[in-house]
Amino acid sequence: MSRKKTDRVFKALADETRRDVLLRLYQSGEAQSITALAQHYKMSRQGLTKHINVLLEARLLKDTFRGREHLVRANAKALKWVLKWLDNWSLEETPTPQAPSPAKKAEEKTEKGPVQNLADFLSQSSS
Repeated sequence: MSRKKTDRVFKALADETRRDVLLRLYQSGEAQSITALAQHYKMSRQGLTKHINVLLEARLLKDTFRGREHLVRANAKALKWVLKWLDNWSLEETPTPQAPSPAKKAEEKTEKGPVQNLADFLSQSSS
């Protein structure tokens, strides 16, 4: 992925509301309308739409239309890419083969695999 696209992804994840939207959609496992999502936030539907558009531009969400209804869902492929990218970084000053990365440790603790790790990370980072 190009640097510009990578920057878009991390810009999208930098905002607490966008992380929460992404986590909510990932955990639901299904597409939701922007109107339905807006009920969970203290902002207008138009305000939430701006956040959704940033997530769509970063390709962290996919969208479809059902009639006039705009539906969005988490893009699992993009979330896996984020985890893979983060897995390249180590919290150790000198990485060692015996020291698994935080993402690897989290992956061992969950049955859902790497995308669940991102959900865990996003829920922790929004607190």
